[in-house]
Amino acid sequence: MIMKNIIKILFVLFIGLVFANGNVLASQIGGIVGTGVDTGINGVLVTPPTANVSSGTYTSVQSVSLAAGSIDPSYIYYTTDGSTPNCSTSLAYSGPITISKTTTLNAITCLGSKPTSSFEYVIDLSSTYVAPTASLDSGTYSSSQSVTLTASGSDSIYYTTDGSTPVCATTGTLYSGTITVSSTKTIKAVACYGSNSSDVATFTYTISSSSSGGGGGGGGSSSSDDDEENPYIVSMKVYDGNSSGSIGVGDYIKITFSEAIKPTSINSSLTDGGSVSGVAYSSVGGIVITSAGVLTINSIASFDVGTVGGAGEFSVDLKLSSNGKVLTITLADGDSVTVSSEDFDSAKQIGGNIKDADSNEMKSDSSIDDPEGTFGSGTSVSDSSEGESDTITGDINSDGSVDEYDFALMMPTWGLSTGAANFNSKADLNSDGTVNEYDFAILMLNWGK
Repeated sequence: MIMKNIIKILFVLFIGLVFANGNVLASQIGGIVGTGVDTGINGVLVTPPTANVSSGTYTSVQSVSLAAGSIDPSYIYYTTDGSTPNCSTSLAYSGPITISKTTTLNAITCLGSKPTSSFEYVIDLSSTYVAPTASLDSGTYSSSQSVTLTASGSDSIYYTTDGSTPVCATTGTLYSGTITVSSTKTIKAVACYGSNSSDVATFTYTISSSSSGGGGGGGGSSSSDDDEENPYIVSMKVYDGNSSGSIGVGDYIKITFSEAIKPTSINSSLTDGGSVSGVAYSSVGGIVITSAGVLTINSIASFDVGTVGGAGEFSVDLKLSSNGKVLTITLADGDSVTVSSEDFDSAKQIGGNIKDADSNEMKSDSSIDDPEGTFGSGTSVSDSSEGESDTITGDINSDGSVDEYDFALMMPTWGLSTGAANFNSKADLNSDGTVNEYDFAILMLNWGK
């Protein structure tokens, strides 16, 4: 009996030493030895986390699962930034970890002596998701260049020209054809493969030729090659909306641009075909008139209106046509400024703010055509350099484009003839005295202009 007790004591001591050195929770060790001696201790072996994917280099995204022997995986915590994991602030393991880029995965089992392990994954997707290539190498050129982008096997390519980083389906312009580079520009492009994307490729082109003209030469004047991508003002037309012989609430100015303008470059709340009310005189599009008769449309344009009776500031309402090319600025609030002699001249476009869809900025230019129209002084000012009217056939509401708004105005007068109540002569596009299918056909022929 004494011998059995001695054997039991020695066995317990031996088991305690073995499992203590082997990362065993001694308080949980248990079992009965072959001699029938009960150790009286229960236990579980604590091991470092293991991964189902070995450290190494891979050409595809990996899904890594962690385990720690028979221990519940909820005791595993990990990091993917190379830092040492701990059992309080590190990420708690709850399922497979997606490794889509080169990563050091460190993990810890939060029991016993808390053993750790580390796994190194190098993810090289270059052969899987090929970045776009350009038909023209980066460099310096003496004239405008054409650049095409390709990415074998990709679903699409997105690019930017303003220095920002393109993101598939989110940021940048969807590539659809040759990009004209007429001024110094950096193109950044990313290839899209389903939900995956390539690295961003960057191409920088310096155009060394100097510009010989302004930001676009409105009203039909020619522009230099360097400016062919920059938007510019084609025309400005003034309309009297208050019949008071003064510049005041209700008057409005229509500005036609050479191409569709990015609405948010005018106002963050503006959209194509939309409007914004109560824009302050100090914001883009707001109007200020000096006592010397200079009217400034903030960050867009300025021109002399003639002889005025004082200075004024006006908040405005902005409306952009559905094609993004015509901006209507209506004076909404402010003190009237009398105008005794209208003589619109010295028109200038103000650069640095207005942008097109590709973020090309409108440049400052003092050679654009002077405005036409009147603020109500009694004489309509006409720009003799204009060869033809800027009226578009089918533009029933005179907003500078033929669209669904004009269609909506045509329908209420459908079938009516001259003299009938609610007859709208502007909807009688062929001037035959009746609004019918022939007028509708004319509307369709000019749709989108």
